Amino acid sequence: MTRTDIAVQNNIAWCAAVCDLYGVAHNPEEQLWGTLAPAPPFYPDLITATADATTEDVRRWLTTRDINGLKDSYAKLDMAKLGFRLLFEAEWIMHEPSADLRASVDEPAWTIVANERELARWAAAADMPHLMKPELLQRHDVKVFLRESDGEVSGFIANVGAGAVGISNVFAPPPLAHDTLWQSIARASSALFPELPLVGYEHGETLDAARQAGWTAIGPLRVWVR
Repeated sequence: MTRTDIAVQNNIAWCAAVCDLYGVAHNPEEQLWGTLAPAPPFYPDLITATADATTEDVRRWLTTRDINGLKDSYAKLDMAKLGFRLLFEAEWIMHEPSADLRASVDEPAWTIVANERELARWAAAADMPHLMKPELLQRHDVKVFLRESDGEVSGFIANVGAGAVGISNVFAPPPLAHDTLWQSIARASSALFPELPLVGYEHGETLDAARQAGWTAIGPLRVWVR
């Protein structure tokens, strides 16, 4: 698999995990991964799983049920032809396992969310109070990270899949939402999951901050809605 393929498959594993939390069945096919019922909020109903996926593959899926959101993992499809509008464009990103795990003296420590109370605090700070269910904490392949400094809360989620660690749901108050945040995410994730590359996707200023912190952009993606 290419680096982009690894990021795509890891993201599919994460979306599948969230769907499992909500009891939403999903059906992977050769070119597409999709849900058999509406996906949870903020998550796609359909994801292109390979660079060979076509608009016709999506059209065939649409004969089985309507979908509201699609992640074009390789930014190759013109979904406007099927009545979709482009929500945003982003870049898959990757970071090799961090060799330097030493945090600076004044850097707040990351902790792993271990109970419902901590998860509720994390979710409130992330402005998604009802999205992440407590059952998420029972999964061995997912860890929810939290840190606090001067009353401010930062967080992210790491999921293991496709031979990589996926980083998602990153949030932090300014000015921490810059390169130092992404450096610390790489260190914390590599400390828990050594030898695995880190992947994810971002756009805008967050993408710029990640790249300044040593993350590499490895390919474009697009998210479409209707």
